[in-house]
Amino acid sequence: MVCTAGMPLLALVVPIKILVPVWILPGFVSSLRSSARIAGILRGARWCCYVESRYCCARQRVRMEKNAITEGWGRMKPVVSVPGLLSVLSVMCGAIAHAQSAESAEPAYPSRPIRMIAPFTAGSTVDVMARVVQEQLTGRLNQNVVVDNRPGANGIIATEMVAKSRADGYTMLITTGSFTGNVIATKKLPYDPVRDFAPITQIARSYGLLLVVHPGIAAQSIKELVGFAKANPRKLSYASSGVGNMTHLVGELLNALAGIEINHVPYKGSAPALTDVIARQVDMTFISTVSVMPFIRSNRVKPLALTGGDRSPVMPQVPTFKEAGYPDFEMTGWYGLWFAAKTPAPIVSRINAEIKKAVASPEMKARLDELGLIGVASTPAEFAKYLREDLALQLRIARKAGIEPQ
Repeated sequence: MVCTAGMPLLALVVPIKILVPVWILPGFVSSLRSSARIAGILRGARWCCYVESRYCCARQRVRMEKNAITEGWGRMKPVVSVPGLLSVLSVMCGAIAHAQSAESAEPAYPSRPIRMIAPFTAGSTVDVMARVVQEQLTGRLNQNVVVDNRPGANGIIATEMVAKSRADGYTMLITTGSFTGNVIATKKLPYDPVRDFAPITQIARSYGLLLVVHPGIAAQSIKELVGFAKANPRKLSYASSGVGNMTHLVGELLNALAGIEINHVPYKGSAPALTDVIARQVDMTFISTVSVMPFIRSNRVKPLALTGGDRSPVMPQVPTFKEAGYPDFEMTGWYGLWFAAKTPAPIVSRINAEIKKAVASPEMKARLDELGLIGVASTPAEFAKYLREDLALQLRIARKAGIEPQ
């Protein structure tokens, strides 16, 4: 409520000699009693009215009831002139406005740590990217950003947590293509991927996923791998980061396009999937260059092909599936950030701007190059458009691969 001295009372056309009982004051301002400070203001204002009415000029002198002295303040009925009441109300309303503005003022964002939910295990490709973003945002916002790994259900558990979190900018989601892949692979999600989220930015994209196999697999190329799989149906297996994940879709796409049967084994992220490939519990997996490069350099896994349209600068010797004879086989990975829907636009813009500056910085650019990624830092509108396009792409791939929602 905005209040000025003349707002309610100057409109009253009354002679100046008409006296107003001061006991109407509490009723006039009762709606403003929102805090102990305002209550104190009201008590002070009532006392001021009484003092002013007691000691003003003769025309404005207080008329007291005869029994006021014996029955105490509760029976006093002081009256005060309209000008006197106006002056007191002016001071009171100014103080109330100041108190209310002080109470409603929000601290500058961010005023406490931000939680970044990662839907996969520590060491996964999403987790690696989360740590890169965490370091950048913590320094740029001058506030802690905490990575919280919540694996399970191909990211659905973590994604639902963010969808149902408070829209105050202190809980964000970082994930990859599983965000749209889950729409295809799951009949009923506990959230709406469009209505329940505010896209912040696409941080980066990859050159595609690497198909890596255990060194014990004799095949040295996709052609040799497909030949072995055709001669030995369902003998080979591939690990994915979960049902509906991109690593699942491309595995089924390879089965469909090559006319082979390689068994699918889902995991709760790329880290445990890769661990079991190294241990040869499964034969192969599709994985981002973000987390697999150290294991390729140490010869613990062997790369055969890349799912993107172009070769990766970090693995220029590895051909693409297109080059290997599969022209319709193309898919790249990406990483993005979201808030819950209805998060204030200035907060979304703030994080977007900080990511844009981070991606343009020499240190993060060098880190992305090392991981085999391309910085993007799209606007929220650009990211929303990309998500729609990616969903359409994954739907086409799912149809080709014969994947049905579960």
